[in-house]
Amino acid sequence: MTADDTPLLPEALRASPFGWGAWPSDENDELLALARGVLEAALPAAPLAVPEPPFLGHADDKFYADDEEVPDWVLIWPVLYDHSDGVHVTAGQVAAAEAECARRGLDTTDFQEVWVRRITGWIVEKALEWCGLMVDDLDSLTPWFPELAEQYALRGLAAEKAVLALRGTVDLPASRAALTRLAADTSLPDDIRELAAYPLDR
Repeated sequence: MTADDTPLLPEALRASPFGWGAWPSDENDELLALARGVLEAALPAAPLAVPEPPFLGHADDKFYADDEEVPDWVLIWPVLYDHSDGVHVTAGQVAAAEAECARRGLDTTDFQEVWVRRITGWIVEKALEWCGLMVDDLDSLTPWFPELAEQYALRGLAAEKAVLALRGTVDLPASRAALTRLAADTSLPDDIRELAAYPLDR
């Protein structure tokens, strides 16, 4: 029986050479097109039932006290990392990681759905971060970037990074308008609204 090599991420995400790692400090048309492609392809069709938390780096159980319960996701993450091929993650790789996690007694509920969403979110975070921090020619981000970043915040995927990216481009009228709307949106978590409101009085 051969492993299922069906890719689980959209083609635009598989085209990213950076995965969920940091993007370069360069700024050019090719990278702008790549970032836009990633953000357009990964946007959820509707708000997530549970907002996806931000990537916490190299999570490790050693950061928890002996009397603390280590969340299952902290233990699952390194297993998935060992089994997957970054942006080229396949159904077979995720199935192998799921089987190993089940063997260890970890929670594998909706495993593929949950972890593909998380991998997607991590890739999106880095694209948002690059647009918000590395792009000096803000005009090159209009009108698509403020619109997409606002939608990520509203839909709960990479929401924190989306708001931070809007703050990084706050000199764009469209980004400031998006932050104003997000800060006033009572359907959003308080921390996201507060993050959006912070630069508006400055």
